[in-house]
Amino acid sequence: MVIELKQPANDSSISGHWSARCFMGRVRQAGFIMAILLVITGVDVVSGQESSWNHRESFNDPTRVQAVGFSIGEKGYVATGTDGSIYGSLSDLQEFDPTNNTWVNKASLPFPLRGGVAFTIDRSVYITTGGNNNGLNYQLLEWNQGSNIWRTLEPFPSGQGRISAVGISLGTRGYVGTGVTTTGQALNDFWEYDPSGNRWEKKASLPGSGRSYASAFVIHDKIYVGLGSNGAGCLNDWWEFTPFTNTWRRMQDFAGEARTGAMGFSVNGKGYILGGANGAMHPLRDIWEFDPIQNTWTRLDQFPGLSRAYGISFSINNSGYVGAGASSEGYLDDLWECFPGTMVRESIPKDDPFTNPIVVSPNPFFYRFFLKMRHPYTGLLELTVTNMQGQVVFRQTINKEETYIVRCYEIDYLPDGLFIFHVKDPSGAINTRQTIIHKSFGI
Repeated sequence: MVIELKQPANDSSISGHWSARCFMGRVRQAGFIMAILLVITGVDVVSGQESSWNHRESFNDPTRVQAVGFSIGEKGYVATGTDGSIYGSLSDLQEFDPTNNTWVNKASLPFPLRGGVAFTIDRSVYITTGGNNNGLNYQLLEWNQGSNIWRTLEPFPSGQGRISAVGISLGTRGYVGTGVTTTGQALNDFWEYDPSGNRWEKKASLPGSGRSYASAFVIHDKIYVGLGSNGAGCLNDWWEFTPFTNTWRRMQDFAGEARTGAMGFSVNGKGYILGGANGAMHPLRDIWEFDPIQNTWTRLDQFPGLSRAYGISFSINNSGYVGAGASSEGYLDDLWECFPGTMVRESIPKDDPFTNPIVVSPNPFFYRFFLKMRHPYTGLLELTVTNMQGQVVFRQTINKEETYIVRCYEIDYLPDGLFIFHVKDPSGAINTRQTIIHKSFGI
């Protein structure tokens, strides 16, 4: 049964912060119950996916959403959140040992919390923002893995309280940004925390729309943030932040369906986005890989577990982990481990006219490229090629009369670099982008 999740009645102090429709209930993925759920929900567990994903031990009760997930060294963690009960918020901290496939409870937070953020520096995790029955939380809590003790540090800046923000760390700094206020205002500001000085500093704001339940990960010395909801709808823009220069750069828009509450993590120089909820608030289970060098998105074969949104994610060594969240069957307490290097591109039937209708090849190209169109659309199309600064370097109008055509074009004057190939029609039925590398024969 799909119902709209409202804030518990005794949480009036932070009313209005949880407007996304979610799915109540409880799911324990074990034994024949799991097998029944897979049949009911139509989850495809194929041999290729099994080799890329391991279903690990579920964390301890209760199931939850609005939790935080993170890793420190060789251990993973889930903390806080809400199980949808009248009490509203949770304060527990659980530690996962991937070697033994076991969970143990660690010292609980000083107070319950949901919708907060976490970032890790060295052997400590820092948790802040979010809220509970007493209102918004401004406290910054630090937990040290070695001592298993919580302590309170410099609060998040006064008047900047929020829920469903993003929290992430890079080097010796932590970052908190975006989120939504209790009045429904979507935020796009960005803050840096320095643990050595125990101080907060405001950084350049995200140039895009304010948003809640955005996704984020770090690759090398860059932070990537995007997706989420601005209150009017789901977003698909994607941004790169360079802390050293305090600047943002818009990257290639997310190639999948616009969404909110998606899980994100990075492994071996690539970023991954999994699941989330679309504009109709249906949970998703598709997986997308982001390559920051080529600035491209690639769809991978689907996640073998239940579709979900508002879950947790983290990475340990060369593995990514996804768990918890809300599905069409209820709140979840499962944990899945993936090996991104073994995941394959999504299998697309050769005769499918609706998936990848426009393909540019080869990639890289030298002076000649081919445009293949399989979509059952007839009429005028426009091909536009732009450089990474947005300047148009090539434009061509195409009159498509057949259901399948291949056109050859030559561009022999382009410099080396990345270019965006954009094909669209006036009605919007066709609107696709692809990033292509150009390399001249003279090099």
